[in-house]
Amino acid sequence: MSAKLDIKCLRPTNRRASATVRLVSRRVKARQWWVTLHRWIALSLGFLFVLLGLTGSVNVFHWELEEWGLPAPETRPSNEENLPLNAAATNLDREYPQLHDQGHWLLFMPGYERDYIWAIHLKPLKSGDEVFAPLRVQLNPSTGDIVAEHVWGQTPWTLIYSLHASLLSGEIWGRQIGIIGFKTVCFLGLFLLISEATGIYLWWPRTGKFLKALSFKRGASAIRFHFDLHRVVGFFGSGILIILAFTGFSFGWHDYLKPMVALVSPVQAMHFRDPEGLKSIPRPGTEPISIEHAVAVADRIFPDAELRWIATPDGPQGVYAVEKRQPGEANHRRPRSKIWL
Repeated sequence: MSAKLDIKCLRPTNRRASATVRLVSRRVKARQWWVTLHRWIALSLGFLFVLLGLTGSVNVFHWELEEWGLPAPETRPSNEENLPLNAAATNLDREYPQLHDQGHWLLFMPGYERDYIWAIHLKPLKSGDEVFAPLRVQLNPSTGDIVAEHVWGQTPWTLIYSLHASLLSGEIWGRQIGIIGFKTVCFLGLFLLISEATGIYLWWPRTGKFLKALSFKRGASAIRFHFDLHRVVGFFGSGILIILAFTGFSFGWHDYLKPMVALVSPVQAMHFRDPEGLKSIPRPGTEPISIEHAVAVADRIFPDAELRWIATPDGPQGVYAVEKRQPGEANHRRPRSKIWL
């Protein structure tokens, strides 16, 4: 009698044990699948991730590196009143008369990443298959004289920048392939995001021993040491890498991300562009206003803001665009306080 009772009591226990074994087996197989995915992403794309990371690190100092080797300006203006903008515009027109009716100049002011005034013309060539080949001119901020010039792709720093942006596909195979290369590099951000997500999943301690998961095993072999190093550095760097992966992907595929971002924050991607139909109406017998006059008008609108960027008129019906940085704005190079004249 007792033997029968024992058998009956063991049957439910065996069922529970069998279910537990199946659950554990599924978890082990799922974990092994994620390990394989994590490993193959690293093996197939790891070199590109390293290449993009190194070139991106260099690009952080792109403007300073482009000025490396140029003579230091005699004085550094403290505000826009000391900048010889009219002289700079006159020198650009005199040196590049063929560009007068081929688009506007973009002028970046000194004071952040730069010691010189930078004048950039986006369309210096009437024809060509370059994906991006602007003319870039450095002018002395004290006199407005031209100090140096180059076309994009003629310096090692612009080549490193292009290597990061499109793996030099545009410079080698032309515009259309360059655009595809840029989209492909941006899409790699999605794989980096997957790699980070799978890495965090595989790192996550099932027993809740987080401190142990963030430590190195004492007296371990070299292989175990490198494994622990990978886990610890991967965990602490995951936050930054996830941000880099997401923002890198968004450069080329932002249209797919706008609805997602709109769920948590208003999306105002169009407010920074020139208003449609905006144009000047030339008056007979009058001269266009000078660049310093345009800045003076902008100063009345944003009197306490710092001048950072100017776009000159594109032809007789063009307008000036002036960007000034108000206190508290995050972007120093292209702030969001903008005036059209």
